[in-house]
Parts: sequence; structure tokens; C-alpha cells
Amino acid sequence: MSGWPDERFAEVTEAEFANTRVGALLLFHVVAEYDSRSGHHVVHERMLTGIADAPTVGGTVLLRVAADGSDPTNVLIERDPDSIRHPDPSVFDPAYDPRIRGWNLEG
Repeated sequence: MSGWPDERFAEVTEAEFANTRVGALLLFHVVAEYDSRSGHHVVHERMLTGIADAPTVGGTVLLRVAADGSDPTNVLIERDPDSIRHPDPSVFDPAYDPRIRGWNLEG
């Protein structure tokens, strides 16, 4: 495979926090759906992202689909910078304050 040239947006139908952190990033299990010339596809992937960019159902993600097109579920998943976000990211970390898009360390 030579790369990921086919980019498309997919609708998030499920987004679940895996209760795992990698540095400042959170791990989510995301299910997203998209249509292509070969039909309707459902993708199940893991996604690392910052807390303020937590995915939510009804939002979108950017998919980079396999170059040869032979497996439409072989994708890289990334956040869509223009998508809606989870309405209350503090559910993933009570110290996070969405009003300041950061952590309230004063308790």
C-alpha cells in the first residue's frame, strides 16, 4: 500500500471513552459510518485526542481510507476540526473546566 490518499468524513454513531490516557490524550472507541462507490461502510477504530476535542455521536471524523480501496474498513481515523465536540468533556476528568478549556487546579 502506498499511503492514505482517499480522505472522507464519516458520521460518529458511537463514541466511548476507554478510560485510558496517553500523556494528555484520551483514548476513545469510535464507530463511524460513511458511504462510498462500493456501498455503506461501518468502521470501528480507536482514536487518541485531547479532552476538548472528545468525539460525540452526531459529530464527524476524518477517515483516511486505504489507497488500494480493497478494504474500506482499513482506515486511519482523525478528529474533524470542524465537527461538534462532546458537550461536557469534564465527564472524562472532573478537574477539566470547559469554560477555560483547561484544568481547574484550584479545586
